[in-house]
Amino acid sequence: MSEEKVYREMSKYELKKLLDELEGVRGRNTELVSLYIPAGYNMAKIKEFVTKEQSEAENIKSKSTRKNVKSALDRLGRKVSESMETPENGVVLFCGNVSEREGRPDIQLWEVIPPEPVESRHYRCDKEFMLEPLREMVVDDRVYGLIVADKNEAAVGYLQGSTVKTAYTLDSEVPGKTRAGGQCLSPDTLVQTSSGDNKEIREIEPGDRVKCLNTETRKLQDTEVVDKWENRKEIYSVKAKHPSLEVEASADHEMFVSHQDVHQKPVSELEEGDKLLFPEEMRTADLEPSLSVDKLYNSYKISGEGREQIRDKRQRQGLSQKQLGRLTDKTQTAVSKLEKGERDIKRDFLLNILSSLEIDFEDFRTNVQGKGVCLPSQLSTELAKLLGYFAGDGHREKTRLSFFEENRKVAEQYETLLQTVFRCETSTKFREDKNYYRIRAQGKPLSRLLKSEFPRIRKSHNTRIPRKITQAKDNVLAGFLRGLYDAEGHASASRARVGISANNQQLMRETQLGLLRLGIISSLYSYDNSENPYSENTRYTVSISDQKSLEKFHNKIGFTCEEKAKELEQIVQENKNRKKNRQVLRSGIKVRQTIEEHGHSMEDFKEANTYLQGDRNIGDNAFKRNLVDEAQEPLKTKLSMELEEPDVRPTQVKSIQKVGPSKTIDISTGAGNFIANGLVVHNSAQRFARIRENMYDQFMKEIADKAKNAFLQKARDGDLLGIVVGGPGFTKDKLVDNDYLQSELDEKVLGKRSLNYSGEEALEELVSKSEEMIQDSRMIREKNLVSEFLENLREESGKAEYGPGQVWEALGMGAVDTVLVSESMELFHAVYEDDSGEKRHVFEEKAEIDESNENLTHLGDLVEDIASKAEEMSTDFEIVSTRHEEGQRLENLGGVAAILRYRIR
Repeated sequence: MSEEKVYREMSKYELKKLLDELEGVRGRNTELVSLYIPAGYNMAKIKEFVTKEQSEAENIKSKSTRKNVKSALDRLGRKVSESMETPENGVVLFCGNVSEREGRPDIQLWEVIPPEPVESRHYRCDKEFMLEPLREMVVDDRVYGLIVADKNEAAVGYLQGSTVKTAYTLDSEVPGKTRAGGQCLSPDTLVQTSSGDNKEIREIEPGDRVKCLNTETRKLQDTEVVDKWENRKEIYSVKAKHPSLEVEASADHEMFVSHQDVHQKPVSELEEGDKLLFPEEMRTADLEPSLSVDKLYNSYKISGEGREQIRDKRQRQGLSQKQLGRLTDKTQTAVSKLEKGERDIKRDFLLNILSSLEIDFEDFRTNVQGKGVCLPSQLSTELAKLLGYFAGDGHREKTRLSFFEENRKVAEQYETLLQTVFRCETSTKFREDKNYYRIRAQGKPLSRLLKSEFPRIRKSHNTRIPRKITQAKDNVLAGFLRGLYDAEGHASASRARVGISANNQQLMRETQLGLLRLGIISSLYSYDNSENPYSENTRYTVSISDQKSLEKFHNKIGFTCEEKAKELEQIVQENKNRKKNRQVLRSGIKVRQTIEEHGHSMEDFKEANTYLQGDRNIGDNAFKRNLVDEAQEPLKTKLSMELEEPDVRPTQVKSIQKVGPSKTIDISTGAGNFIANGLVVHNSAQRFARIRENMYDQFMKEIADKAKNAFLQKARDGDLLGIVVGGPGFTKDKLVDNDYLQSELDEKVLGKRSLNYSGEEALEELVSKSEEMIQDSRMIREKNLVSEFLENLREESGKAEYGPGQVWEALGMGAVDTVLVSESMELFHAVYEDDSGEKRHVFEEKAEIDESNENLTHLGDLVEDIASKAEEMSTDFEIVSTRHEEGQRLENLGGVAAILRYRIR
């Protein structure tokens, strides 16, 4: 199977649509060929080059890849041979196997005559087409320069067309006038919050509540974050064993160390064998997060009360069914059937109806019921289990979810669970070529549920445990971990441990902390995976090996797979009494003092001598057996308290290694400490004054240097329309007024603006607050046009229309001054003509159009049809980006709107 597509005399909009199409094409291997040929290039030489590449393709090891690449090059060679000279702007050829089915090649070729000249020859054979040179053709070269800065950070970017792009971001090392001293942690350090979340320290803000240790009672409690700061420091990796934990901190960051008592010790003074503290169990506030699922369905059933509300609101607004149909781009029949309850209603139609009648969806939601699948409104253990399983081995598509499982019985159980939780259509198929079962759950609402309610479940390398899971009750968290362990976990009776592995370090860290919340102590290890033929990524493993934790895992989490469950049962039953992870916090020397105060000596407790001398640690069982059980009252009660009192346990330092300089972050809490990657760490609350002007001056020069790199050449080429500078403080004024900017750029400064934010995210705010200075930009033009349309719509002047049908009708009358179309528009325009010559226009997605109908006389892309009609009627035509608020409002109104020359209704 093969196909050839030719694109000539393309507009920039048409080229952009084609590029979006080509960007979605992916090869199974490196078998997609891109060839750029400039105007006037010797086609005979191109033919020779392609022939040579065909010969080189013989060296490809994979038989199927070799065959597909040779076939693509053969097609290219024949295409090149058809013409002895290139078109005026050159030509671009794309060719390759686009089939999604192994062994069924589909070689397709695209010939593109671009709207601007091809500058140089390019050839590439890869998994995706080379599109960058063509993408540059659809972008306006003229830009406005943007600089946002304060003393902490800066961003240099530009407004190009309707897109804000970032060129550089800078982080300042300038300390505040009264900032903290510099005890800092790596930005990705996980901090345990009071709500159950494990937030990276960079996400923590003053006012958040986090877990901490009461150093007097040795109990965990909540405390408020009172300050936060950033720095750049030399970082050290501190690794502990029993259990294995790791934190990256600056040399002066203080850790809590347990020796004869608990005290602080900076990382630079830590030694192997020092005892750090970690919480034995992390109790948090149990919430019952709700799920907003009503807006996720494809279609709905509306109750009688809801239909009555729609009818009453329509009549009160003086609208007939026909008029309401026109407002929503539907027929009178559709509105009538809706009000009579004769049909279900699609999601977009319902939202348009409610918007037109000014009915809030949240107020109306009790009157609708989703159709097709059943989305739960509460987070249950069963749903959490499915989410965990999906996070480990799932794939989300637009209309379905897919799961992959090697064990048939496990696959069947999860298919049943999907049917129970969602009442959805499912299927299970064994893939012999992959040796696994593929379970599919059908329904767009399922995909939307994951995307909207659980956005932290993404691709395998960056998936995180959803916040709604970590904030929920323990049984919900346990359900998620059950699913995750079903997907990726393992149990070994011979090694007496349960483990789970992934290439995702943060997910494994969160899994370790999630287990800790259930009282399950585990270790996190990493190992080199470079010899793995399928992946070179570092592998991270969470391992559970102490008996009490294994029993808790068995009782609270467990496995669905019978083989894994049997291994776990055997581990628990054998009870090998592994207790290295649960050591008594109190030092042996302190316990010996207690014994002597009660009139006893070490000789009375010979089995615990080395512990009482301070030479080793001791576990709970050994402490009870060798000390508590051997003691008499009142010493017995006193020693028993050592097993009951603390919420924290000791873990020994295994190594301290220098990592190198890095951006660092720290927080200050009311209690003076918090939990970082499972370890109790002290926070820096010192304040000091800095001589900072030299550092500030250097930062200004760095910003100016980046601005020079970004803008100077564009200024000399005549493509820099101006520069706008903004920020929340006085840094913007100092940058402009103190002559930091290069003189040619200084002349281009249009003005300064005060902003609420700084850094990269403030570039959009700067554009929004500088509209009067950058009126010529495409973004401002688009925003002004949409605003004019909305103003006409509000004033009910009759000089505004929206919706494909209404706008098309107005265009045909020559009544449209400007037509606005959203860049997200994907509808098609079909024209049906009956025997009497009467035409019916339909505007739908292509899949919804009946192409087999013999009355179909025209089928085309709606945007292209509108553009042609606008040109015919001397109407201004504007494609509107969705990258700004006004563009998103146009998209929500159906994506097509018109500003009229005169009233037509």
